[in-house]
Amino acid sequence: MKTNKLFLGLATIAAAVFSFSSCSQDELSTAKAETPDPGQEILLSTNFSTTRSVAQDIQTGTQIVSGVQVGVFVATNGSTSSFVENGTNKAYTADGNGGLTAVDTDKKVYYPKTGSVDIYAYAPYQSWNVTDVNADQDFTVQADQSSDDNYKASDLIWATPQTGQASTTDALALPFVHKLSKINITINNERDGLSLKGATVYILNTKPTATINLKTGELKKESDVVVASGDVTTITAATLDAGESEPTATASAVIAPQTLAAGAKFVKIVTSATYNTTEGSTTLYAKLGTGGKTFVSGNVYKYTVTIKDNSVELSLGGTTLSGWTENEESLDAEDSDTPEVGDYIKKDGTFLKGSAITDDNKGDIVAVIFSTTSHDSGYDGYAVSIEGKLSTNNLAWCTSSQFINETTYPGITKLSEAISDYTGLGKKTAVSSSYTTYPAFECSGAPTVTGSNLSAWFIPSMGNFIEIIENLGKQSNIRSTITALEESTSSYNNISVSTALSTFLPKINKYAEDVKGTGSVIITASGDGSSDGNCFQYVTSTEKDATNMWMIKFPAQNATNQLIYLSRAASKTGTSNRNVLPIIAYKVTTE
Repeated sequence: MKTNKLFLGLATIAAAVFSFSSCSQDELSTAKAETPDPGQEILLSTNFSTTRSVAQDIQTGTQIVSGVQVGVFVATNGSTSSFVENGTNKAYTADGNGGLTAVDTDKKVYYPKTGSVDIYAYAPYQSWNVTDVNADQDFTVQADQSSDDNYKASDLIWATPQTGQASTTDALALPFVHKLSKINITINNERDGLSLKGATVYILNTKPTATINLKTGELKKESDVVVASGDVTTITAATLDAGESEPTATASAVIAPQTLAAGAKFVKIVTSATYNTTEGSTTLYAKLGTGGKTFVSGNVYKYTVTIKDNSVELSLGGTTLSGWTENEESLDAEDSDTPEVGDYIKKDGTFLKGSAITDDNKGDIVAVIFSTTSHDSGYDGYAVSIEGKLSTNNLAWCTSSQFINETTYPGITKLSEAISDYTGLGKKTAVSSSYTTYPAFECSGAPTVTGSNLSAWFIPSMGNFIEIIENLGKQSNIRSTITALEESTSSYNNISVSTALSTFLPKINKYAEDVKGTGSVIITASGDGSSDGNCFQYVTSTEKDATNMWMIKFPAQNATNQLIYLSRAASKTGTSNRNVLPIIAYKVTTE
């Protein structure tokens, strides 16, 4: 299995593909040479025309690694279809020191007594039924190149024909060159809380098959541009080893030379939910630029993907790997087309990646997505207002002591149950249709939205609010801590969780700062929590009983160093320092 260090070089190209190839060769000669004199067996060796990379190579030196099999054709001089006996697609195995040994030793290939021969070779060996080397043959790369074997089985090399070779006891060296295109990817992870462990790296939107002429080494072209064939295939370049260090990882794959359209998705990285328990699996994409891209035979393309907190940057350039020709250009990159945590919502309901923020569109951003899991029919997730709290000291939850709808939304007396309440939108709908005495539910100060794929603004339930802390604040221990604390105390009215505000509030508020500027916040903390009026309190729509609701308080500090009173049951009619954090539900729409 390839791990993070997955850049492979030239000489190991073909070793594993032959594990499933037949070792015997049929006598397919169309013309036989005279019986040779003893000692005139054709001896071959291998070398590459250039050396290979030391830092990213399985093998050093210029010889094909031991065990690699090469296909060889030996034809009478001047002919492309008249092969000497046993000289049609003869399989040879490299010994690692330059020598090639016939797989089927009972069927040797000899020089003729008089005249000369032309020798053609390629690797990795294919079970081609070739009657004329001056004809096209199809070669298909592996869809899964995450293993060394499959990578080597995908890297087609071809030897410059050795023509007019007369009988000799010396081994004839076959100079090989790369015929396909190589993609090298280096990933630099700068996103806090994101792990590359177990991630999978893909190459997208390429066709897998190249067509080569064994005599000339030319690949099939149309209008002087190499073309590939077959169905568009997703190539797995690497599954990153969970045991490797971060934050840098590498991957490599070989593709058939071809031209991709402008804006085509090209590199895809899918992180593992196993190692990203807070955010789950994340999908990141890199797209080709506006000019598209033509991948050239024998060229290596070195991409660097930099994953930042709110964007993915991709560039192409750097050093040349020996054995390949360097190609250099830049690409555009972006996250998944599917909305993800940290993406923005504009007032018209369209989505925006952090990397796409500009001075021109900042004014249209109203919210940041904190959940891509919906708890309400017809919607796909939720976003919190980029403006943060609406106001202070004047937002009574209600002016009467009653349930919104006790049958549909019964009171929740335990915090461990309250943190699983996701009924904020449902309660907003119930209040709007049946009651007029819940001013905080109207969220009248929230930004104006026009998108038909958006709900009205509403107060988050306790479960919604916990998702904001977990996903935007990147806190993975909130629920387990609450449950443990609740089990150890008889009071469910006030449980505090020791989580440093300096750790998670900057993560949440960065989304506001990126849009609104330095100092902008989504969640605010102040005071020491000694009283309701001495800290910021955010009401939720989760009711405890007819007169009390659950609330989250954020004091900046307190004597016990428990820096967050994560929840508290409080009177519905209170207004002292009560704040509303508006959220909105969205649904994904396609044009």
